[in-house]
Amino acid sequence: MKPIQPKNKTAFFLLTFLIILTGCSLMNDSFSENDNSIFNINNASKEKLLFELPSWPPQNDCNYPELYGWKIKITSAHQKKDYILLQEEYIKNSTIYAETEKNMPLCITAEPVTFVFNSKKYLSDFYKPAGAIYPYEKPEENIRKLTWQSGYTAYIMQQLFYSSDNYSNAEKTQTFTASFNWKKFNDYIKSKSEQAFSENKCFNPWLYDTETVLTAASQRKFTAQIFSAKKVIHITQNNLENININDIHSSYVPENEQIKNGTLSLSYEKNNFFCKNDQYLIIYGKTNSRTKKFSVQTARLPILLDGL
Repeated sequence: MKPIQPKNKTAFFLLTFLIILTGCSLMNDSFSENDNSIFNINNASKEKLLFELPSWPPQNDCNYPELYGWKIKITSAHQKKDYILLQEEYIKNSTIYAETEKNMPLCITAEPVTFVFNSKKYLSDFYKPAGAIYPYEKPEENIRKLTWQSGYTAYIMQQLFYSSDNYSNAEKTQTFTASFNWKKFNDYIKSKSEQAFSENKCFNPWLYDTETVLTAASQRKFTAQIFSAKKVIHITQNNLENININDIHSSYVPENEQIKNGTLSLSYEKNNFFCKNDQYLIIYGKTNSRTKKFSVQTARLPILLDGL
């Protein structure tokens, strides 16, 4: 299976330019600075790593569709490995293996591929991936867990690696990626999630524009200000037209627990995609001028017929 090529040409060219630059002064809330003292590229030994996949269905919730398998991507400056772990294999062993240079940045994403509701004929990759970043998350008994909260951080790191596909010097790519404070970024996502949960809300990092995040990272302006609260709104059943909020599924798994409590997060003034069985629910992040509520449109859920 071929690695997905970067869709973000802006980030690619910016990254090409910045790969030859040295450091710059940065703000205190920046994720673009890191202590590289743990990295020794010229004398890196190999390390074998074990990662544990999340449970499916999450929280043993029968409202999730049946799992077909996991779309696994293991990415570093020196490797880009994609494969499908089928449900039958996942039941037998929920851990996956990777090998990399010790303390060198590596990310793993695991995207659930599910059967479309009430059908074993069609597949969908609606849900966002879980993920893990190495060496920034500590293992438990030598096993690192892939979590839904870390999926976004792992995805951003992955896209930076993918944008560097054409570099002949993997060490430069590795040095550039290692310059970011991935632990700080990941801890920020987790702390925002915990804070929102305490307020009966959900912090969904996938609502923010990925191109903006990647461009900011390439320009070394990768700060918490990207995730401004002004860009996201939280609504309840009273704000929705023609749909029961409890029938909606978010592509970001942690948000579905908050939806059960009657709260939904939307990106302001753009299309937000949810699902109900085999349908997309599209909610535009701006109220109807007449009803002052958010209208819901439906479309067929994208189906994966081949290519897995």
